Amino acid sequence: MERHQRTIGEEALDRMDWGLPDEGPQRHLQRWREEYNRVRPHEAAERWWPSEQRRPAEIPAMAYPAGSAVRMVQGRGEISWRGYELSVGQGMEGEPVRVEEKDGEVEVWYGLRRLRALPVVALVKGRFN
Repeated sequence: MERHQRTIGEEALDRMDWGLPDEGPQRHLQRWREEYNRVRPHEAAERWWPSEQRRPAEIPAMAYPAGSAVRMVQGRGEISWRGYELSVGQGMEGEPVRVEEKDGEVEVWYGLRRLRALPVVALVKGRFN
């Protein structure tokens, strides 16, 4: 990102005639954008190669240890746990997550990744947390 900011400064902003009406700088930026994105080659494109690993035909279902508190993420990205509505994220809709309470916190896990940790004392029943 920093490299991109330096490039836009050196190649576009520093060469712009700021005394022109608004359309002049806009046209200048549009021309620079077209060249930057479509005309000149990018190093990243020259260094990319396809992975030799193949994606499985079907991703295995998420599994949790027996006895785990598992909830399915609902349409708005929430789960219900002991009367609390916990927001997990809409991108997780339809996925099973594990809920664990320890050390005064409620933790929500997706596999081995902890998605959230909320203090139990901050939870409000019947509302998104």
